[in-house]
Amino acid sequence: ISLVLREALWLGLAGTAAGLLLGHWLGGGLVTLVLRTIEDLWFTGQVAAVAASPWVYVKGALLGLGATVLAGLAPALEAGALPPRAILSRAELERRTRRRLPWLTFAGLAAAVVATLLLAGSERSLAGSFAGLFGVIAAAALVTPTLTLLLLRAAAAPAGWIGGLPGRLAARGAAASLSRTAVAVAALSTAVATVIGVSVMIGSFRGSVERWLDLTLQADFHLRLEAAPPANPGGAALSAELIESVTALPGVADLSLSRWRRMPTTGGELLLRAHRPGPRGWGLELMEGAPAAALRALVASEGVVISEPLARRRGLGAGSSLELPTMSGTLRLPVLGVFRDYSSDRGAVVMHLDLYRRHWQDQGLSGIGIYLGPGADAGAVHRSLEALAATDPTLWFNATAELRATSLAIFERTFTITKVLRWLAGLVAFFGILAALMALALERAREAAVLRALGFTPGQMRGHLLAQTGLLGLASGLIAMPVGVVLAALLVHVINERAFGWSMELLVQPGVLAGGLLLALAAALLAGVPPALRLARAPLAAALREE
Repeated sequence: ISLVLREALWLGLAGTAAGLLLGHWLGGGLVTLVLRTIEDLWFTGQVAAVAASPWVYVKGALLGLGATVLAGLAPALEAGALPPRAILSRAELERRTRRRLPWLTFAGLAAAVVATLLLAGSERSLAGSFAGLFGVIAAAALVTPTLTLLLLRAAAAPAGWIGGLPGRLAARGAAASLSRTAVAVAALSTAVATVIGVSVMIGSFRGSVERWLDLTLQADFHLRLEAAPPANPGGAALSAELIESVTALPGVADLSLSRWRRMPTTGGELLLRAHRPGPRGWGLELMEGAPAAALRALVASEGVVISEPLARRRGLGAGSSLELPTMSGTLRLPVLGVFRDYSSDRGAVVMHLDLYRRHWQDQGLSGIGIYLGPGADAGAVHRSLEALAATDPTLWFNATAELRATSLAIFERTFTITKVLRWLAGLVAFFGILAALMALALERAREAAVLRALGFTPGQMRGHLLAQTGLLGLASGLIAMPVGVVLAALLVHVINERAFGWSMELLVQPGVLAGGLLLALAAALLAGVPPALRLARAPLAAALREE
């Protein structure tokens, strides 16, 4: 036992050292990506170098060595308990693996039940939500050996029809080596499921943001103060002369008026947005409350609507009330509805501009939306507005199309780090299945030599072995697709809502599922090339004398 654990520890030391060096190098690149996201969304900062705490490396080393020792504990105990002949017998190893399948499946189902209870019982707890997500991944990995065996058995007949005897042998050979292939399939399917889940989540988020932008950006052009909204009434505002100049431009038919304030409240700071909408309406998607009645009441200054993150954080909804501090004391306003808002996770309150001016005695404006009339020359208006904005460095001007494109570009940059981590997960899985297949090639050298002696050419041997790895990749992809969709649903409807308060529609893109299947197939085939070449070139005499 100690010998096996020492070997595992030495391997763990080598792998952990390499992982720490690679992690330090990756950290430098990932810090740049994270900083760019912070600059896009919040403020500008500078990071000259990676300045990680030494404890990060200590925890990484402990994690690497601990995982290695735990992984080596089961084979070490098995090696110490079994007689040498049973250890050397491949058939005995496969029998033990088959006997464990029902227990692994039961453990997977139990993990799924525990994960469901964690997700249902954690309410707003992110830690509980992530624990439930990990439980789902663990459950999928535990039932993968049974699913792999069933899929390989089902693939034997089609493989025989397509590839004849070599195809049938490939499917049966992969199923007969379940002790090795199941681990490889579990690793690859977990990585591919993660890639699918994150990709579907990002696609769903992007689709929701696109629809929200199309609804929110009602005006043709937008002119506003570049500075952050003030905390007190009477702060910076657009000049009356500027608004008169914009109104007088040929082609301008109407304006929407806005005033934004940062509002300190007992429940934390929120953003107050007072509007007098333009001819195309408020640009709000009400998720709770009667939309038509709520908007009529909003126009009549009878209450406010609040953003979804604010409603979730404070437990508010249509029919409840919200207290806001005014110049003359606390004002209690009815909540008319809850609207979808991806601009901030801190929360926002929208009211009519007349209601705001009545209680806060602030006549200033933070921004205006410009609406063109029929037949207006959009290019000429754009140039005129650009010239007006250039006279004052505190102004920010953009056309709706440009603003939409900029917003989506920021969205893409925000998720660049996620794309890097997805490919990193796929790379780790590739090396995992490569190691499993190389170990399998060493164990099956004699079997390959027997097939060569029976008439298989080196080319047929390579095709036979690549067919096996292809079937393993296909099984990994088929298992990963439903697991990935489940992970995406949890990321969209549980993790995202509890972390940011944003809800979105789950959009499962067929291209993402097909891409995941192709990724699993390609990774398995590439990982199968080195062992296939090795076995096809192995000397027959030496391999046949092995036993």
